[in-house]
Amino acid sequence: MAKSIKILIIPTNGYGHLNIGLGLADMLTKHGHKPIFALNKKWKPSAEARGYEVRVLDADVVEPDEADQAARQMAVLEFLAPTLSQSTLEQVSWMSGKETMLYEDHIQIDTGLEALLAKESFDLLIVATLLALPAAETSGIPWVYFHTPSPHILYGKQITPPFSGYPLDTPKEVCQIYWDRYFKERSSGDALYNKYLASKGVGPVNTGYFQRESPYLNVYAYPKELDYRDVATLPKHYFRMDNSIRSNDELSTVIPQEFLDRPGKLIYVSLGSWFSGMVEVMSNLLAILAKSPHKFIVSKGPNHEKIQLAENMWGERFLNQLAILPMVDLVITHGGNNTIVECLHNGKPMIVLPFFIDQHDNAQRIVEKHLGFKFNPFQLDESGILNAIETLLGDAKLYERLQVIANDLKTSSTQDELVKLLEIIAKEKRCPFDEQVPPQPDKFNITTRISNFFNNVWHRLVNNK
Repeated sequence: MAKSIKILIIPTNGYGHLNIGLGLADMLTKHGHKPIFALNKKWKPSAEARGYEVRVLDADVVEPDEADQAARQMAVLEFLAPTLSQSTLEQVSWMSGKETMLYEDHIQIDTGLEALLAKESFDLLIVATLLALPAAETSGIPWVYFHTPSPHILYGKQITPPFSGYPLDTPKEVCQIYWDRYFKERSSGDALYNKYLASKGVGPVNTGYFQRESPYLNVYAYPKELDYRDVATLPKHYFRMDNSIRSNDELSTVIPQEFLDRPGKLIYVSLGSWFSGMVEVMSNLLAILAKSPHKFIVSKGPNHEKIQLAENMWGERFLNQLAILPMVDLVITHGGNNTIVECLHNGKPMIVLPFFIDQHDNAQRIVEKHLGFKFNPFQLDESGILNAIETLLGDAKLYERLQVIANDLKTSSTQDELVKLLEIIAKEKRCPFDEQVPPQPDKFNITTRISNFFNNVWHRLVNNK
């Protein structure tokens, strides 16, 4: 076994991003390494509950209480709702920078990370955030970019535009209309964050692509069955891992036996930690499912008290998805990247109701690979959904194929291969596919790091007066 390396994992704030980081940490721990998380206070208990150390990035920030956090989430959903109900082409408008929360969150993460790296050393940084973190790039520590959404965007113009949900055979002129709109909207949004990057001494992101690729290694977790390498290519310093699923917890809630004894197949319904909060969408969906002869386990979401379940349903506010998936026959999902991968890992077909961003790409990929159906969550097709349920449940050949995919994912060697690559990076400070050591930013030197640290301290003292 290689010498243990000390690795800092920095995810974006959010359940999905943290969960994929926990899967990565489990994998590293298995190989004798020491993963540590850099998180905001809100997410600290989730990592510590699994035995991981946490470095808090927002120690001086007053954390809103649960009610305030819920109100903030609802405000964001209300802000996005008019856009989400439109076509994917119209949804591009949200990227123009009008919603600044994403940028503010990442600036806060980067500020906390800069202060942390000035006082503690690590062998390797894994940046699993949506936006670039200059503190990682200028630290002098080898860093790996871990792309947590769908990899669709990584392929650029080789395939259809990101977040469009367009089929791969969409005419080029249709794609170009989307690309033109996409780059126009993204350019103004990127300009906001590029100003921050420039102030920290690093270059801008490529318009429309959010991140800056690592010269060491760029990783994404996506099953081979869904990936786009059958129609496009990526540079050699990109590595695909089949999955980054965290270790499973036991189901903490006992599902009533009388519910399980009901006739019909068992189906899991979850629109994610965010979009399950859209009460009207949830209610419309459940009204349709109430007409099905099957039974449904429902993740009711943050507005659980407003969600009414029919007789053929049982659910709670939040459920342990990893514990439930092996039990069910079919999944109805929003199409988040983690859920898509977890469903395939358990051999489950899907009905996908995508809301925005990469959920549209995931939904289309499920359709293209004949692993399920997709529907518009704002224009639910009652007969279409009920027929799709019966079609999927009755497709024996599909379940045989899904079992093969699940077995391949569970026996995949890509996690072990990734660990070996990370060990090379930490030890030799180079891309494992290139003998040359990447040049270090001019900004990195011990004097600058010390200066940055005291500037951060002074800034916080002034702001907290």
